[in-house]
Amino acid sequence: MTDLARLQIAVDSSGVRGADRDLNILAATGDKAERAMAKLAAAAGGFYAVTRAIREAVDVAVSFEYAMGTVATVIDDRGKIPALTKQIRELSAEMGQMPTASARAMYDIISAGASDSAQAMDILTTSNKLAVGGATEVGIAADGLTSIMAVYASQVRDATE
Repeated sequence: MTDLARLQIAVDSSGVRGADRDLNILAATGDKAERAMAKLAAAAGGFYAVTRAIREAVDVAVSFEYAMGTVATVIDDRGKIPALTKQIRELSAEMGQMPTASARAMYDIISAGASDSAQAMDILTTSNKLAVGGATEVGIAADGLTSIMAVYASQVRDATE
């Protein structure tokens, strides 16, 4: 038998090789874009964290100033506010308390009948020590201390007794 026809097929695969090359380039570009987006996300996260920290610091400062403003409404001499503000900040740092909580407690102490700012500061100092030792808030310690002092006023000279 003899072959009557011969079939020959030729496939041009140059287009496939070009498409494969293009896909590899696209994949590499996608990887670069993904890495860039990851860096951008990290930077945005860092920016958010910094912004949040600044906002919280401003909120704490504003809250403290507001609390000291309330103290100024009940203190015997408003001229003592700058020195009292400094003392409250220092005491709070020493005791590991928030200054705003100490300022609010100072307002409560003066409102409860402390005779002057010096006595109020002594009571606040003792309240901070009680708060740290008793694992409570300085305001709660101040409330308890001023209540005890009011009941036993004739028997105690100061908050440390």
